[in-house]
Amino acid sequence: MVREKGRDRVTLVTSMRNEGLFLVEWVAYHRQLGFRDILVFSENSDDSTCALLDRLDALGHVTHIAATEPADKSHSLQQQGLDHPKVQDADWMLWIEPDQYLNLDAKYRDIQALIADVGEADAILLMRRLYGNCFIQRWTGGSVLKQFLRTQSRLIPRLAEHKPLFRVDRFTALQGDLPRDPREVPPVIKTTEGIEIDPAALEVENATSFNLTEAQLSFENACLNQYAVKSDDLYLCKTAEETHLQEDRMTDYLTAHKYRRLNQNKLTELSILARLQGMEAHISEIRLDADISRLEEESFDWFTARRRQLLHSKGDIDGGQDRPEANLEYLPVIQFSRAS
Repeated sequence: MVREKGRDRVTLVTSMRNEGLFLVEWVAYHRQLGFRDILVFSENSDDSTCALLDRLDALGHVTHIAATEPADKSHSLQQQGLDHPKVQDADWMLWIEPDQYLNLDAKYRDIQALIADVGEADAILLMRRLYGNCFIQRWTGGSVLKQFLRTQSRLIPRLAEHKPLFRVDRFTALQGDLPRDPREVPPVIKTTEGIEIDPAALEVENATSFNLTEAQLSFENACLNQYAVKSDDLYLCKTAEETHLQEDRMTDYLTAHKYRRLNQNKLTELSILARLQGMEAHISEIRLDADISRLEEESFDWFTARRRQLLHSKGDIDGGQDRPEANLEYLPVIQFSRAS
């Protein structure tokens, strides 16, 4: 494949399970950011995620890879992603979670502009920014990015996590969210502000993050918006799936420490809406395909049935009106800025 002169080729990779409600929005949003390829591993979904990915692959929007258990247990999905030909043919790779959206400052047209601004680097760290439920209890459909607009007010060290955007030809392994085995030592690791950091964590076998000082923690220029909670009923279904929550403990999940840690609603942050028009144009294009719309409906039907199964008693999540969009008029607004 012929590459564009002077333009870095960046590949986005993720792994999904039961993401049929949000898959089209996630793909449409990231297609406008300059990623040349989007690779998605799928893992034994109960909803229509796998069928949606097959159709999106056939239409040329993603590359779908059905995840299989590797013979070598150390060959994780992340490593399989790094080894994939479409990644090896790229200049940069970014692995993110399916509930994370890359939020570039509006001054950047695409991810290539961020890379150019940061300057010479082997890896660029993108900090996670947690978004809460925006006080929405029941999911009735619609856009994640339009509805969940409340987030943490500043970057708190105990909540600070990151994902690396890294040069494919500078590392031979990806393990625990860190690129490993650099071809040149020491590698140059920078924040999105271009601040160089200590790469020593790469030498620690089980490390999953770099040791950042508080001064290096910033949402400036770019971050990963993470919608780990969404509405309360969505979080319940996700939690039940991950922890095999028992039916007699359905009311406990909202008081759990993890929920309270992830459910950040301190302020309203609207910067990602600057990309809304481009995302909606891609969504409209994708949904012209009748199979896509049908499979999305099937995923919603699966979710509502699963919700009914979990919420067998009326009082588990109640009292909240179904709200397809958050009401921005009554929310205190602060624009995208450096964490403080």
